[in-house]
Amino acid sequence: MINRIKGVLLLDSAVFDEVEHDEKATGQAALIVIVASILAAIGASSGTFFSSLAMGHNPWNVSFGSGSAVMIFLGVIFWSIIAWLVWAAVTYFIGSKIFHGEATYGEMLRVTGFAYAPLAFLILGAISCIGFAISLVISVWALAAVFVGVREGLDLDVGRTAVTVIAGWFVYLIGMGILVSIFGLLS
Repeated sequence: MINRIKGVLLLDSAVFDEVEHDEKATGQAALIVIVASILAAIGASSGTFFSSLAMGHNPWNVSFGSGSAVMIFLGVIFWSIIAWLVWAAVTYFIGSKIFHGEATYGEMLRVTGFAYAPLAFLILGAISCIGFAISLVISVWALAAVFVGVREGLDLDVGRTAVTVIAGWFVYLIGMGILVSIFGLLS
């Protein structure tokens, strides 16, 4: 699994092809999504935690209020896992039904799940002053990994892969907007 993660981080299409065809790798993909989600949640919620500390509040006081570190932490984990399932479904549907790519939903789960590996580095988003820039670079890296994975998984050309990934990303952004408005994660 470690070698596969290294290959994904290097955007090695052969690794995505291997993962696509290994039905036993679905559990590994789920584990990557969960671990990356937890690390991303730490990075996202730590700003609120440290702001609370700087303002003289007790940062260990567990608060479930809108915009609290706990809600941000839980919201990021929840949305990351749901987004994986939804993005895999969207890429599967568009890629296979509209563009006639060759894949199953399970294959899309595996390649998109492994493409979450770069998101583990979102824990670095906690670094003050440069955290946002780091997070932006990591997000682009993960999007590139999804692109390579979907292209390998569906056997599509670059243009059709781009449309498929962008459509999935658009659905992801809509879902994130809904989550932010429901849980007040940015307040």
